[in-house]
Amino acid sequence: MVLWPQVTFRGRGSAEPSGAASGQVAVSANGLTTLWAPAGTASGVYYTTTFGSSWTQCGTIPTGAQIASDRANATVFYAFSAGTAYYSTDSGKTFTAGATGLNATTYSNRPLKGVPGAAGHVWLASGSGLLKSVDGAKTFTSVGVQAVAFGFGVKASTGTYASAVYISGTVGSVTGFFRSDDGGSTWTRINDDLHQYGSTNIAIDGDKNVYGRVFIGTNGLGIVYGSSS
Repeated sequence: MVLWPQVTFRGRGSAEPSGAASGQVAVSANGLTTLWAPAGTASGVYYTTTFGSSWTQCGTIPTGAQIASDRANATVFYAFSAGTAYYSTDSGKTFTAGATGLNATTYSNRPLKGVPGAAGHVWLASGSGLLKSVDGAKTFTSVGVQAVAFGFGVKASTGTYASAVYISGTVGSVTGFFRSDDGGSTWTRINDDLHQYGSTNIAIDGDKNVYGRVFIGTNGLGIVYGSSS
């Protein structure tokens, strides 16, 4: 039997943006600020520091931008739109353009993600390949692979990067699931041709406590997971 602590649920509040529906959210590393890039007819991206009872529009960020939070610095957020990356250092109130001229096509339903425990590290699944930034989205470099989904898990004891990186994508001419323990310099395939699990372009993520354990969303065929032997 699982015992759950008492939880109080809050609604989105009466002051939510007009025409807003679903969309994306990004939560700060300390859980106190939430960004919302709503779908629907609402324009802009919004933030709340009151757990949704009120919302304020962020400055200088395009409507429909992809958003993410830094997973170590609670005041930093990232965004991506039309080939330009943005960063905020004031908890989402304002954004500054960082890297420009990037491929505007993105893959995965969440193509922009911060790296757990690594301030200033953010990755982007773009049409020109998987990119990473180590300077808070001011510049990006390619790691030389294509990824339709990616995620992070706890690092190996011998790992040289802040997190193990997992992708559903293509390395060289081989398509499958891969893990990197050195920030994308080298990749190890973690499945075989008999275990592709249909459409896996939605979600893949590593366990944050157990190295080598990975979870994969199959877009209608359930969630599968595996562990390194």
